[in-house]
Amino acid sequence: MEVYEKKNEKAEGEMHQVYNLILGQCTDAMVARLKQMCKFNEYDTDNNPIGLLNLISNVTLSFSTSTKPIMATWLAKNGNSFIQNKAKGKQTKTTSKGLPRCTT
Repeated sequence: MEVYEKKNEKAEGEMHQVYNLILGQCTDAMVARLKQMCKFNEYDTDNNPIGLLNLISNVTLSFSTSTKPIMATWLAKNGNSFIQNKAKGKQTKTTSKGLPRCTT
Protein backbone atom coordinates (compact mmCIF):
# COMPACT_ATOMS: atom_id res chain seq x y z
CA MET A 1 0.00 0.00 0.00
CA GLU A 2 2.84 2.36 0.84
CA VAL A 3 4.54 1.67 -2.50
CA TYR A 4 1.31 2.50 -4.35
CA GLU A 5 0.97 5.82 -2.53
CA LYS A 6 4.57 6.78 -3.35
CA LYS A 7 4.14 5.90 -7.01
CA ASN A 8 0.83 7.76 -7.16
CA GLU A 9 2.38 10.88 -5.60
CA LYS A 10 5.29 10.68 -8.06
CA ALA A 11 2.90 10.33 -11.01
CA GLU A 12 0.86 13.33 -9.86
CA GLY A 13 4.04 15.40 -9.54
CA GLU A 14 5.15 14.40 -13.02
CA MET A 15 1.70 15.24 -14.45
CA HIS A 16 2.03 18.70 -12.90
CA GLN A 17 5.49 19.13 -14.48
CA VAL A 18 4.26 17.97 -17.90
CA TYR A 19 1.26 20.32 -17.71
CA ASN A 20 3.50 23.28 -16.89
CA LEU A 21 5.96 22.30 -19.63
CA ILE A 22 3.20 22.18 -22.26
CA LEU A 23 1.62 25.44 -21.09
CA GLY A 24 5.05 27.08 -21.01
CA GLN A 25 5.56 26.28 -24.70
CA CYS A 26 2.36 28.12 -25.68
CA THR A 27 2.47 31.70 -26.88
CA ASP A 28 0.64 34.41 -24.93
CA ALA A 29 -2.03 34.52 -27.62
CA MET A 30 -2.53 30.75 -27.39
CA VAL A 31 -2.81 30.90 -23.60
CA ALA A 32 -5.39 33.68 -23.91
CA ARG A 33 -7.46 31.55 -26.32
CA LEU A 34 -7.14 28.52 -24.08
CA LYS A 35 -8.36 30.49 -21.06
CA GLN A 36 -11.53 31.35 -22.99
CA MET A 37 -12.42 27.69 -23.41
CA CYS A 38 -14.96 26.01 -21.11
CA LYS A 39 -12.80 23.23 -19.72
CA PHE A 40 -9.59 25.21 -19.22
CA ASN A 41 -10.22 26.07 -15.55
CA GLU A 42 -10.99 22.43 -14.76
CA TYR A 43 -7.85 21.18 -16.52
CA ASP A 44 -5.76 23.96 -14.98
CA THR A 45 -6.95 23.11 -11.45
CA ASP A 46 -6.30 19.40 -12.01
CA ASN A 47 -3.01 19.99 -13.89
CA ASN A 48 -4.36 17.68 -16.59
CA PRO A 49 -1.86 17.59 -19.50
CA ILE A 50 -4.06 15.33 -21.65
CA GLY A 51 -6.98 17.74 -21.36
CA LEU A 52 -4.68 20.65 -22.12
CA LEU A 53 -3.41 18.93 -25.27
CA ASN A 54 -7.01 18.32 -26.37
CA LEU A 55 -7.80 22.02 -25.93
CA ILE A 56 -4.68 22.99 -27.87
CA SER A 57 -5.63 20.66 -30.72
CA ASN A 58 -9.15 22.15 -30.77
CA VAL A 59 -7.71 25.66 -31.03
CA THR A 60 -5.03 24.87 -33.60
CA LEU A 61 -7.19 22.64 -35.77
CA SER A 62 -10.14 25.02 -35.88
CA PHE A 63 -10.66 26.71 -39.20
CA SER A 64 -12.20 29.80 -40.71
CA THR A 65 -14.53 29.54 -43.69
CA SER A 66 -12.74 32.48 -45.33
CA THR A 67 -9.27 30.91 -45.08
CA LYS A 68 -10.27 27.31 -45.90
CA PRO A 69 -13.16 27.43 -48.35
CA ILE A 70 -12.78 23.82 -49.53
CA MET A 71 -13.18 22.46 -46.02
CA ALA A 72 -16.12 24.83 -45.45
CA THR A 73 -17.81 23.52 -48.60
CA TRP A 74 -17.28 19.92 -47.55
CA LEU A 75 -18.69 20.59 -44.08
CA ALA A 76 -21.67 22.40 -45.58
CA LYS A 77 -22.47 19.29 -47.63
CA ASN A 78 -21.44 16.57 -45.14
CA GLY A 79 -20.97 18.35 -41.83
CA ASN A 80 -24.28 17.57 -40.17
CA SER A 81 -24.00 13.83 -40.67
CA PHE A 82 -20.32 13.97 -39.71
CA ILE A 83 -21.04 15.78 -36.44
CA GLN A 84 -23.97 13.49 -35.65
CA ASN A 85 -21.90 10.36 -36.21
CA LYS A 86 -19.04 11.74 -34.17
CA ALA A 87 -21.31 12.65 -31.25
CA LYS A 88 -23.25 9.36 -31.55
CA GLY A 89 -26.44 11.01 -32.68
CA LYS A 90 -26.12 14.21 -30.63
CA GLN A 91 -25.49 17.48 -32.40
CA THR A 92 -22.94 19.80 -30.84
CA LYS A 93 -23.44 23.55 -30.89
CA THR A 94 -20.26 25.27 -31.98
CA THR A 95 -18.88 28.78 -32.25
CA SER A 96 -18.05 30.43 -35.55
CA LYS A 97 -14.54 28.98 -35.23
CA GLY A 98 -15.89 25.44 -34.94
CA LEU A 99 -15.12 25.13 -31.21
CA PRO A 100 -17.67 23.73 -28.75
CA ARG A 101 -19.84 26.40 -27.12
CA CYS A 102 -19.72 26.87 -23.36
CA THR A 103 -22.97 25.90 -21.71
CA THR A 104 -22.84 26.95 -18.09
